[in-house]
Amino acid sequence: MKQTHILSWLAPKTKFDGHIDIGLPSTKELSNRSTRLEDRKALRNNQEIKKLTLRKEYVPDIEAIMSEWMDDVGKSHVREMAAHYGVYEHLFGPKAFFLPEVELQVKYHSENSSMPVYYGNVVKPKDCVNAPSVHFNSSSDDLWTLVLTNPDGCFYDQTKECLHWLVANIRDGDIKTGEVMCDYLPPFPPKGVGYQRLVFILYKQDSLIDLSEYKIKHENRYQLQLRTFSTYDFYKNLEDHITPAGLAFYQSDYDLSVKSTCHNLLEIKEPIYEYDFSNFYPVNEDVLWFPHKKSFNVYLDRYRDPKDIAKQKLLNKLKKVNPIGPQEEDLKYPLAQIHYVRGDPKLPSWLKREKQWEYRKLGKYSEGFLE
Repeated sequence: MKQTHILSWLAPKTKFDGHIDIGLPSTKELSNRSTRLEDRKALRNNQEIKKLTLRKEYVPDIEAIMSEWMDDVGKSHVREMAAHYGVYEHLFGPKAFFLPEVELQVKYHSENSSMPVYYGNVVKPKDCVNAPSVHFNSSSDDLWTLVLTNPDGCFYDQTKECLHWLVANIRDGDIKTGEVMCDYLPPFPPKGVGYQRLVFILYKQDSLIDLSEYKIKHENRYQLQLRTFSTYDFYKNLEDHITPAGLAFYQSDYDLSVKSTCHNLLEIKEPIYEYDFSNFYPVNEDVLWFPHKKSFNVYLDRYRDPKDIAKQKLLNKLKKVNPIGPQEEDLKYPLAQIHYVRGDPKLPSWLKREKQWEYRKLGKYSEGFLE
């Protein structure tokens, strides 16, 4: 009986109508929903698993579950995740996609731990200092090309990518047998830019290919301008000889190891991106950030441009001007109007004070204001 994981019975939801599949042809049809539900029901009714679960002794075979998931609907789920992160659109154009028919297993290894690469998980730059191990199933006759590219990390052209690794003519699924066209470069997302995407793409070749035009000499491997790359142009030039077959990608953001990469490897100053917020109000010793028992309109007028106040005063005055008839006269008894305003429950306190100043011609409503 299949140990169907909960992900395995979920049907893909993203529609790719009108898109072009540039990948390998599918070797297996997806199971239908009824079959997945039957497998799930049978798993729930398995008495042996129930007993182990109640005793908290059941240990699922994660590798078997993941392998079964990838053989069934997992490829479609990966396609959805890649589309969600804009991998297809930003690398191959808005209408292209492919199903990862070859499962790509990527792991970064350090002294004390290993960090796998899945489909959008976060991997810190300190864990990516050395080149990862890459494994995939292959026959002895197949040839492959592996590309690691960063669509968010090119300093010289925002429409291009930064190439971090390129190995061609790989035999028997062993990276060590391939020709290294571009040495591995660890990610270096600058401080202030957030997460950057790093994408592994495995291409299947139909024969030996010559990628000497993408060759970066070992002594020039840290010259970033030479690593300017375009997946779209790369695939367009070689589409008759290579086909996208495998995919894995992760996100990485700044940590302190980026400084070491910039200074020791790239020999550049560490780029830091910051946003300078403009000062909306003048900062001086008289500014009270939390005025107590003061109307907010009075407080804001204190730091407004006097020209704006004069303009507001003029507009209010022009509203009362009648160009073809008699002018509106001033109130004969303004204090009586003030008492009426004070008693109006619909007006807020700040507006009552504003109208009182207007009737009594005080403050900014005085005749000599800004004259």
